Amino acid sequence: MRQISRIVLTVALAMGLCTTGMGMPQAQAADQQIHVAKTGSDSNDGTAASPYLTINKAAQEAQPGDTVIVHEGLYREQVKPARGGSSEASRITYTVADGEEVVVKGSEEIDNWVQYSGDVWSVTLPNTYFTEHSGGWNPYNQRQPQGGGGYAQIGNTGQYYNAGDVYLNETAYYQKGNIATVEDTANSWFSSVANGE
Repeated sequence: MRQISRIVLTVALAMGLCTTGMGMPQAQAADQQIHVAKTGSDSNDGTAASPYLTINKAAQEAQPGDTVIVHEGLYREQVKPARGGSSEASRITYTVADGEEVVVKGSEEIDNWVQYSGDVWSVTLPNTYFTEHSGGWNPYNQRQPQGGGGYAQIGNTGQYYNAGDVYLNETAYYQKGNIATVEDTANSWFSSVANGE
């Protein structure tokens, strides 16, 4: 399979894990283990025999003192813990199951690309995509702040870098100010937002 050398847009969603200081802890009977596995379901009860599917579901259920055990697999999701621990001795801990490999990515995989021209490919994502995947936050519609105030500009194009990222085969691509530059520059991308969406 031929590797695509240039692309136009993909989506990267921020993912953060924080285990302390988020919300008020709720009372519970005893510390417990909560399991997450790619074979699970978020309608399960989170036990080893009936694990949740997503880390975020476990993060919503975990109470101070609990341990969330994540099993083998690739997890593409945004994790927003509902609460943290109540003390150094009663934390919420997130860990990987012994001997298993877990990868957590905040990025979304886009697979409906169409050839634009030559080695340049494009995709159009409706604003509803961002509502469904990131609570309405579209990183491609947000300017990238620059140290010392203001926003980072892309060369002399009058365009600004945005907060989105594009990766192909684990390689970060470079944002450009227009499609013509992408057509002339390998490993680059460009995005535009219509009607503020």
